[in-house]
Amino acid sequence: MHRLHFPPQPRPNPPGPGSWRLRSLGSIAGLIVWLVCAGSVSSCTSGDGESSDGSLVIERFAWISAGETGLGHNIACGAKQALLVERHEVTRGEWVEYAGGPSALYPTPWPVETSDWPSTGMDLQEAKDYASAQGLRLPTASEWLWIAGGPRGAPYPYGLIPRESAVNTIDVGLGRTVAVGTFASGRTPTGVYDALGNVWEWTSEPIPMARPYDSTLGLPCWVMGGSYLTPARPLHYGGGVWSREVEAGHRAIDIGFRCVVEAEAWLRDNAGRWTAPLLRERFEAVGEEWGRGATPLLLRLSQEPDAPISLTWLLEGTYR
Repeated sequence: MHRLHFPPQPRPNPPGPGSWRLRSLGSIAGLIVWLVCAGSVSSCTSGDGESSDGSLVIERFAWISAGETGLGHNIACGAKQALLVERHEVTRGEWVEYAGGPSALYPTPWPVETSDWPSTGMDLQEAKDYASAQGLRLPTASEWLWIAGGPRGAPYPYGLIPRESAVNTIDVGLGRTVAVGTFASGRTPTGVYDALGNVWEWTSEPIPMARPYDSTLGLPCWVMGGSYLTPARPLHYGGGVWSREVEAGHRAIDIGFRCVVEAEAWLRDNAGRWTAPLLRERFEAVGEEWGRGATPLLLRLSQEPDAPISLTWLLEGTYR
């Protein structure tokens, strides 16, 4: 499945046994690509096999700056550090690649044509285990609201006023999940899709003092944002937040998740994987998407001794 918003760059065919296959490279530029990758596999492949040059990993993230905002009734949401947030909910295809099959709620394999639908049916620990295996984690409910509503604490991911058919809820009438990112008009200004609707999303811990809409159950875990089986509702209103209380072992056909990670730690650990000059344009495009909120951290990291060049490319993109 292809979930990105950046045009893929051409990649050369690998040489076959006993032949350089120069004709398959097609051009001098293709030969350069092959030489770069042949000389340094770590520069052109990701450790988790997601792409031949590794950059797909970073292209899937939106940038969320640190901060906090009040939502009224002594409730606040925020992030203590800048976060990288998956633009899309984890898909069926990604879950199958990790687990070898669908979640335990489904007795038969998911149809291949639904591989870009959000994965559902996993309990909280299974979602946490997936995130950990990717070097990521689940957001807290406070972080989730900060991601979805932004610094203004907007009641909708896309702004202050509800829009008709902007998100996949029961009001739209589809009666099922759809491919992640389908409802583009419902995304946040930072490029996070499906925060409202499609499927509920697991969070790692609730917000103290806040209460889920219409709930007095007192269960320990929260899923956020509603689904295709729920009506369209604001993210927060009158001291309540659009979440549902569930047990940690709960499974449902409309509960999925997305992952986050602290931006600084992740960039320190991973930026050195990408040094091939032909990746520069793609990394500048990522920086442009992240925007000026990412500039201070990228500037600091790029000025450190032995900082990888990819950090400079990201920084340059933020100035576009």
